[in-house]
Amino acid sequence: MGILIIKTCVNCDGPRGKGKARGQNDENQENGNSSEDVDTNMDYDDDKFEKKYRDRILASLSAKHNILGGVAEYGIIEYIEMHQFMCHRYLSFAFGPQINFIIVHNGSGKSDILSAITVALGGRANSTGRGNGLKSFIRERQSVAEVIIHLKNQGEEAYKPHEYRKTIVIVRRFTKNGSSSWKIQTKEGKIISTKRDEVSTICDHMNIQVDNPMNVLTQDLSTYSYAARQFLSASSKQDKYKLFLRGTQLSQLVQEYDTCHENIIHTSRIIEQKGVVLPDLRSSLNEAKQRLREVQRARYQKKRVDELKKELVWAHVNDKKAEMTDAINEVAELKARQTQIQQKLQKAQADFDAGTAAVTRYEEEITAMGDIADLTARKEELGDELRSNKRLLREMLLPQILERIKRMRWKGDLPIGPLGVHVKVHDPQKWAELLRRQLRGFLVAWAVTDGADLFQLRKLLNENGNAGLQIVVAKRDLTFDYSSGEPPARYLTALRALEISDPYVTQMFVNQYHIESIFLASTRSEGDAILRDFGRGGFAWTTDGFLVRQFHEGGGSSSGLPRPKNDVTRLLLSGHDIASEKINYHRELERHQRERDAGQQFVDQLNRELASAKRDFQTKMREERAANEAILTARSTLKDHEAAAQDALPINIAGLEDANRIQEEEKRSLEVQFEAHYTRKSEIDAAQKELLTKLKDVKADIDEFGDRRDVIQAKAENAAEKRTQYRSNFAHYERKLADETTRVEQVEANAEVLQADFQEWSAKAEEYCERVDTRRKPDGINRNIEAAQAALEERERRNGASVEDMTTEVNRQSDLLETIQRDIGQMASLVIALKNSLTERSKRWHDFLLHIALRCKLIFQFNLSNRGYWGKVIFKREDETLELRVQTDEQAAAQGSKDPRSLSGGEKSYSTICFLLSLWEAIGCPLRCLDEFDVFMDVVNRRVSMNMMIETAKQSDKKQYILITPQDVTNVMIGTSVRLHRMPDPERNQGMLSFR
Repeated sequence: MGILIIKTCVNCDGPRGKGKARGQNDENQENGNSSEDVDTNMDYDDDKFEKKYRDRILASLSAKHNILGGVAEYGIIEYIEMHQFMCHRYLSFAFGPQINFIIVHNGSGKSDILSAITVALGGRANSTGRGNGLKSFIRERQSVAEVIIHLKNQGEEAYKPHEYRKTIVIVRRFTKNGSSSWKIQTKEGKIISTKRDEVSTICDHMNIQVDNPMNVLTQDLSTYSYAARQFLSASSKQDKYKLFLRGTQLSQLVQEYDTCHENIIHTSRIIEQKGVVLPDLRSSLNEAKQRLREVQRARYQKKRVDELKKELVWAHVNDKKAEMTDAINEVAELKARQTQIQQKLQKAQADFDAGTAAVTRYEEEITAMGDIADLTARKEELGDELRSNKRLLREMLLPQILERIKRMRWKGDLPIGPLGVHVKVHDPQKWAELLRRQLRGFLVAWAVTDGADLFQLRKLLNENGNAGLQIVVAKRDLTFDYSSGEPPARYLTALRALEISDPYVTQMFVNQYHIESIFLASTRSEGDAILRDFGRGGFAWTTDGFLVRQFHEGGGSSSGLPRPKNDVTRLLLSGHDIASEKINYHRELERHQRERDAGQQFVDQLNRELASAKRDFQTKMREERAANEAILTARSTLKDHEAAAQDALPINIAGLEDANRIQEEEKRSLEVQFEAHYTRKSEIDAAQKELLTKLKDVKADIDEFGDRRDVIQAKAENAAEKRTQYRSNFAHYERKLADETTRVEQVEANAEVLQADFQEWSAKAEEYCERVDTRRKPDGINRNIEAAQAALEERERRNGASVEDMTTEVNRQSDLLETIQRDIGQMASLVIALKNSLTERSKRWHDFLLHIALRCKLIFQFNLSNRGYWGKVIFKREDETLELRVQTDEQAAAQGSKDPRSLSGGEKSYSTICFLLSLWEAIGCPLRCLDEFDVFMDVVNRRVSMNMMIETAKQSDKKQYILITPQDVTNVMIGTSVRLHRMPDPERNQGMLSFR
């Protein structure tokens, strides 16, 4: 086993304190302003430490064995390209994410690759060991060179992934005249920055330590200027120790801790310097207070002046208040007049509205007397609605259907329906009509869980007047989840606008209509804006009747939504009480029917009486004409007979008597006939009189209708004239009110200005002093102030300083003293905190050093054992040395471990690799570069070394290895994580390289 020798030497390599303890005055000691060295002396028992952590480290190494490390998501090199760089005209490599072997012959410029990596990542040119400046890297007889490197930039810790995306491309171009430029860009060529600071930031973010000698090891092993093959034999113990500290960045922490310690000492000195001036400040403050006491006698006079000034301020405020009060009173008077005009205007408006209502009422009465078309249309409309509601009541016999469903036997769950009974709308006034229109088919649908119940349910619905309703067959899915189709919560969807009481109903609506992903909007433009904001396409329903669609790839369309007539689902989703709506609806319908029937009966009665009277009048007129004609005919016949009788009178008496008797008989016969005609005429006249009476009554009714119409028309005209007068009155008062309002606004604006001034003056006066009650005018107060100030100035001339000056000086001196004392206290607390922090950090630094040293020792021994060797690492921190001891198989029997300088070339190289791998375990950089690691190795050592490096690289998590060798690697087992690159010899001063 190896021996790890680590002793504590605070003043050697670890964080150490500097400076000497110096005395402080009592005040500084009270504030903790001690400048003593930071206590960094740590007591460590190395044997106990190794005993405590050895098993843990060995267990962690054993756990990593045969476990493949992950591929780094960022910070590794994907690709490098060189133009006119050193001896290469053009050269490029596409590196693998884990292990990369570059096989190249000696003298072919193999080390140029590591130099290019160092230069591209912002490393110093002299750290490559190949030149003192960038122009030394430019190929002979060329004026410009360029190096391009691609860094992987993926995963959660990627650097600015929204700008650089998955690959960061760094292009460094430099010329013979010493100029250099940077381009940090994306893989597509988009330039993000041209500053070297961006490269440094990227390297810091990805923990790429390009100048760390342990990350990029060239043949010259960085700045220590000895070949890698001579590392063990030629390098001193001190060089190895410095290399160890630099490689693990412990030396950088030492430098930073030293800087912190120097800052602590510097701060302590500042505290001392500030503490020296405290007595002088106290003395100056006492002198100022003494002078202030000497002028205290003038304070009363100053107080008197201040009181007068306060009174003057509030006197001005009182004047402004009086001015404001006058303006407010004027506004009140004008507003009272305005109110009176407003009342007159309101009365004129009321009269005009009453006149307009009267005109409208009379016109409506006239219209109602002559036309009932509106009532008939209303009757038809109410009839349609009545029939629709009766059909709805007939079709929706839910209680009977539900009761029968409960009594019947079903193979699956009880049928559920109508589905709309289980659905409510959160905002029915806004969304009910739209959702009812889109979901109407499903709102009256029924559902069964077993297809065998479909026929039985349909038969039941048909028997109860619900034929033709949709029946859905769907199983209950207790694991139904629709969240993946929902947009973010800020968007309103059809599902979010609904309140569904049954998850089974939700399942069917989501499956049928996809309501979880359909957006709701008030207008088509709003729906289109919502879909564009969502950005992934979709559909939207709008209350103005459109279906809006947006496609994933861009573009969209919109179309009108259907508007069904006589929709039986219009009572669903309304948020109203359906039973109360039906009762009110029937009552309103019956009232309108009664009004329509009464009006119709009156009109029909008048029409029937008028028609009957006209028919009777015509009949009696015809009968009267016939009777008159019969009477005239009879009278004419009688006259003819009398004339004939006179002409035929016989001469003798007997003949005369016979003739007279005959004539008398004829006369009696004619009289009888005349009486019959007269009787008929009387009957006709009586009937005619009756008809005329009826006709007169009908005409009277018609005349009365006309008179009533004329009266109403006259009233309407009178009301129209009055309305015109009222309109004129209204216009008059409206103009008068406008004029008065303008005047009120002017006076009110002036009052508001005065009120604002008063409030501002009052606020400023309250800021200046408390309220002072005074009735004096400002002029008298000013005279008193002038007299008091004159007396005060005379006193100040006698004292040599004003009260204000002395008060200001005392306050200044007091504030200065308090500020310095506070600063000293705060800085002393800061120094104590920094000392404690530095002490704790120093302890952690030593712990870290012990852990790294022990881990390095164990890994070094483990790596040597792969070849059958044995060795140890000896750290002596008091001497700042690191020593390696190696023992081979041949040496084991004869003697103990020896200095590596006694080893052969191959054994030295192998030991160097073992030590390097042990140091790499403590480095966090994802990049490992090594040149000519197998120089002077024999076949066995080389094979063991390469296999060991490959296994170590495979087990390293998120690390990339770039290994350069002039040897062949055909005898080494190569896996999928290993990538081989062969670089041909450069054709100097010729064309492009033939690269494969």
